[in-house]
This record gives sequence, structure tokens and C-alpha cells, in this order.
Amino acid sequence: MVARVGDAAVGCHPSGLPRIDHLPTDFILDLEYERKRWLPDEPIIYIGASTRSIHKRVREFYRHKCGNSAPHAGGQVIKLLRCDLWVYWSPASDPVQSEDDMICTFAKRVGQQPFANGNTRGKKRIQRLE
Repeated sequence: MVARVGDAAVGCHPSGLPRIDHLPTDFILDLEYERKRWLPDEPIIYIGASTRSIHKRVREFYRHKCGNSAPHAGGQVIKLLRCDLWVYWSPASDPVQSEDDMICTFAKRVGQQPFANGNTRGKKRIQRLE
């Protein structure tokens, strides 16, 4: 899980969408969609799972270039935010099921998936121009 506060249980101050950096000229981002997805009072911005070690998963995230499909396409819109971020993790016997359960619980509580998990109905949030 990625949060924008050091203690996700405490909550956070309401905030507009932190500045999103510009993408390279051959990529596009629907900024209006991103603003609609942003939850100003919500500390949690992404929930993910990995069957690899947390060390590898976080290293992939830091190496990832926005718009690329690898090594870490899930939640990549986070890389465009300019705010403090914290990673929380816990081992799970079934990481994929745990991720599904956490996203479902979050959506029931908040009314949508976390910001960076946004359901785009098959459309990539960051797209390369053809």
C-alpha cells in the first residue's frame, strides 16, 4: 500500500491533487480524469500485490519510467505526484486475494478504488501517442 502520510491510521489534511509533472512529449495523460479520481481527504493512494519480494517490487517502482508497461505499470500515475509517499507492506499467504479484499474494502468505505488503482475500463491512464 502507498500512502501520503507517515501514519495512514491517523488520516491526512485535505489536499488538492499534488502537482503532476509533465510527461515526455510522446505521452498523454487525462488530467481532468486524474483530478476526478483524487480523494483529497484520503491518505491511501494505491493498493497492490506482489509475489516477488517487497525489495524487488519497490526497486521496480523506483526504476519505472511513466508510460512504459514494465517493470511496474500498476499505480504508475503515483510517479507523477509531488508529495511525500510512504510504503506499507505485510506478508500474505495469498497476495492477490489479499489485494482484492483490501481494494474491495476500501471501495466500500470510500466509494471508489484508491486514486492510483483507478478503474479505467481497459484504457491506460498514461498513453504513448501513436
